[in-house]
Amino acid sequence: MTVETKKVRQHGRLTQSDILDKAEVLFAREGVARVSLREINKACGISQGVIHYHFGGRDGLIKALLERRFPALTRRRQQLVQSLLIDNPKLAIGDVLEVLGRPLAELSIEGGKAGNRFVQVLVQLHQERNPVYSQIAAQQMGTLGVHLLDQMYKILPHLAKNQVEYRLQMAHSALFIGLTQLHDAPYPWQQGLMDKPLSPEQRMDDLIAMLAAGFETES
Repeated sequence: MTVETKKVRQHGRLTQSDILDKAEVLFAREGVARVSLREINKACGISQGVIHYHFGGRDGLIKALLERRFPALTRRRQQLVQSLLIDNPKLAIGDVLEVLGRPLAELSIEGGKAGNRFVQVLVQLHQERNPVYSQIAAQQMGTLGVHLLDQMYKILPHLAKNQVEYRLQMAHSALFIGLTQLHDAPYPWQQGLMDKPLSPEQRMDDLIAMLAAGFETES
């Protein structure tokens, strides 16, 4: 047993959390697929066997990273659905997009550097179609995801189901891209944004409104 492994066993969860923090920093900065376990080991100052001991390898590390925050996001989404259904038994398109995107925006805006970092990693995992992310996301969404998709079919009866599903996929991806840009400075050509900046909350509101309007468009 190495000295590093002994330390990990002594510190338990705290050291596991430290490893996840270091991995998250690297993933957010470099991209999940581009970061090797060797780089994480080096950043943590641990030997090669520690990550395998605690997480079983790369997939286990990503799974543990996601499971730190995903349950809270799921609970927030469930709360949003319940609060929206109080006023209207039928959700609107904007409501569905709100449920999907708002909890992540809140985490990015209110969760400090760590919250924003996790959102950045989540977006990268989504874009890379990471199988561990896909599995965890499906498990966490569960019946809520089925309910939201069923609502979309009912809201858009003039569209075929395959059209609804494709548009929802594109809207989901657009939400993720927007989430990574909530805090970005305007480009030089965006003089209006320079003169009158939009807050991260306003940017998210605008993005949801734009995507909701696009859903109604006939093909």
